[in-house]
Amino acid sequence: YELVKQAMPTKETIEGMVKAWAYDLDAGHDSMMMAWRRTNVDALNKTARTLWESEGRLSGPEISAPGGRHYRAGDRIVTLAPGGGGQIVTSERGTITAVDPADGLLQARMDDGRLQLFSAEQAGKDRMNHGYAITVHRSQGATVDTAHRLEDGGGRELAYVSMSRARQRATVWV
Repeated sequence: YELVKQAMPTKETIEGMVKAWAYDLDAGHDSMMMAWRRTNVDALNKTARTLWESEGRLSGPEISAPGGRHYRAGDRIVTLAPGGGGQIVTSERGTITAVDPADGLLQARMDDGRLQLFSAEQAGKDRMNHGYAITVHRSQGATVDTAHRLEDGGGRELAYVSMSRARQRATVWV
């Protein structure tokens, strides 16, 4: 067997993708960022959250959820597991609207328009993540105006999934 070394995306590629995604949002498009590998999703999320912070899109107090993630109003989130008596399903995306550091509670406006309250346990590392970017697997079933995909593997099946999420434009970042 021959090992194939996958090239890691450059910092410039990650930053360019995040800026293009943010531009789409500012233009009024529903947009998503995707990658196959979780490490690359984490890099996209970190870069996007830094951009949001620098542009003043995050506000109010910050809470540290179980597992070490930090959330503020304005943060994009994605659910990783079901909960809340069936009110929370896996892979739902939303935007935090308020945090209560005293109780560790988060309130988010989910992308379907409803307000959802999350307990500290529901915001834990195994139940919630930043949702600026998501894995291609998690994007299945979603439809947005524009999609940005970091090409980091996954084969033609995942290429099809990622390229069929957008109504208007899908961009692959290599």
